Amino acid sequence: MEEFNKTLDKLLVPSLPLTAWIFFSTVFAYGSLCYSPHKALFTIIFAVIFIVSVWGVLNRYRHLIFKGKARFFSIAVILILLTSIFFIINRNIYTRYNSTSLPQSLENFYVAVDEVEKKRYTLELHCFLDQGKDSSMITLFYNGSSSFVKGDRLMVLKRVNKLTTGYDSYRLRGIHYVSYVDDEDFLIIDKSQTNLRDMIREYIKSTALKIFPEKTASVVLSIFTGNQSYIKKETRLKFRDAGALHILAASGLHVAIIAGIPAFLFFIFSRNIVLLISALTVGFYLFVTDAPISLVRATIMYSLFVFQIFIHRKVNSFNTLMITAAIVLLIFPWEIFSIGFQLSFGATLGIILFSDRYGSTAGSLPLFIRNTLAMTLSAQLFTTPIILFHLNQINTISVISNLFIIPAASFFMYSAFFALLVGQVPFISIVTGVFADYSYKLLEKLVEIFSSFNMNFFISEGYIIILSLFTLSLLPLIPVKTISRLKFAPVVISFALMTFYLKGNLSANNPEGVIKIGSSLIEYSMNNSRSISLDIKSTEDIQPLLDRLRALNGNFTSMRVKNLSYPNLRACKILSSEFPIVQCSFCAVPDITNTFKSLLKVLDREGISLKFEIGEN
Repeated sequence: MEEFNKTLDKLLVPSLPLTAWIFFSTVFAYGSLCYSPHKALFTIIFAVIFIVSVWGVLNRYRHLIFKGKARFFSIAVILILLTSIFFIINRNIYTRYNSTSLPQSLENFYVAVDEVEKKRYTLELHCFLDQGKDSSMITLFYNGSSSFVKGDRLMVLKRVNKLTTGYDSYRLRGIHYVSYVDDEDFLIIDKSQTNLRDMIREYIKSTALKIFPEKTASVVLSIFTGNQSYIKKETRLKFRDAGALHILAASGLHVAIIAGIPAFLFFIFSRNIVLLISALTVGFYLFVTDAPISLVRATIMYSLFVFQIFIHRKVNSFNTLMITAAIVLLIFPWEIFSIGFQLSFGATLGIILFSDRYGSTAGSLPLFIRNTLAMTLSAQLFTTPIILFHLNQINTISVISNLFIIPAASFFMYSAFFALLVGQVPFISIVTGVFADYSYKLLEKLVEIFSSFNMNFFISEGYIIILSLFTLSLLPLIPVKTISRLKFAPVVISFALMTFYLKGNLSANNPEGVIKIGSSLIEYSMNNSRSISLDIKSTEDIQPLLDRLRALNGNFTSMRVKNLSYPNLRACKILSSEFPIVQCSFCAVPDITNTFKSLLKVLDREGISLKFEIGEN
């Protein structure tokens, strides 16, 4: 009962109902514009959370809120605040989404580049129309060799139609036009000067390529710039299979490591000065990266943490998380539907609520192992259902692998950071670069060992069974003496049963077969050839066919494209990035369309060789 009261004391803070109301208002606004059953369900869930949290907080603070004559004033202020938030959020989202005043198409128009995102296969140029920062934006996907910075002005020479239904992921962000462009489709009217961030990133890139081997440099650039396009597919797949893909993406883990870099200054300066330097270092890291939402969340939380220490206020991590979520959604409301936002906040919420309890049930294990296990398990309580929902994927070795991989990754990050810092100093840069490279090789070896167990599973059915087995790992959280005696055993049993169940499903798969939906099909062979043959004729068939193919969990290395339709080429492009494909065969010579040119760039980027089987079926 005492632990339950402590948890309630942690949860019942004014920021909880406020954040729940912001979540409710955001989902309600989007649901009213583009209805879906999921949006309706979560609107109800957040409404219930809001009502329950309001009741709890009002009861806890009733001596302040309902004190004397001030109670009417307090209630009026609360109601005005909630009403204002609701209408501001709805107005903001409607303004972004509404496009009735925009033309149905654009041709020979001007844009100003606002943001440049370097993706794995293309550049995404997020631009404002007519240089005016209104709600209308356009995203241009560019595959050429030109470089861009914020502030560049372009004249687009092609016709671009306004997005209609079916493109809500863009429209919800205020993006109403999307187009692929080649070099002949635009003119650069005005070139902006390179900004400070681009200069710093160029320094990091040139220094990393100078002092590290290519493979190590790619990981360093991914971590310190937040851009995963540098990572080779082989490396990414190994980290994924080892349950350590989060190591390659700038996130809360990296913020914790970066924040610890100024720790040695405790010997020189006072605590507050060191914390300030630490917060500035974290802010600098966010500035240099592409600012993924997980990093924005971690940076805001750490800044609030430091601020609370400065004003001598007791730190409540849950309260800080709620305030951070509120800030992020008020600025970027569309992020509520992104998997990055959900994973970042879900993992942090799990750690805040349950890591202490898991740690106390880990028995007499060494403190570091106990803490790492507790953090990994508590983070997975929320991230596992999210990953299952979005990606149909679960990894059952991550709990163990992270015990070894996280320390190795931390050591690598510190050594790589120091190497970059002295990267222009002769001799010292060579020594530090070699040291960092060896630390990466240790990390890489650990990843290879754990990925070789093949315990990353894609699934297409059996969700209820998997979630039921996963709930066994929740038993240590129940404060009952009989259950507490089991300590960590339920967790071990839970992951063991999930692994046996999923491995059993894999053994039941036919080594060769056909996956068919309508007139579209995929032939596969998991024998020595490890090949797939695509004959997809409808865009609607792509996702269900690929979901069933992924559920086979086969490491396919060759792919054959039977027809040259857009759906088939689209599926080929997706599979080229998700499987260790080394050869792609075409049954005919294709027309050189934009779709095929885009596919060729993907195949070239992934090092996949081409073969044309002319006249063969």
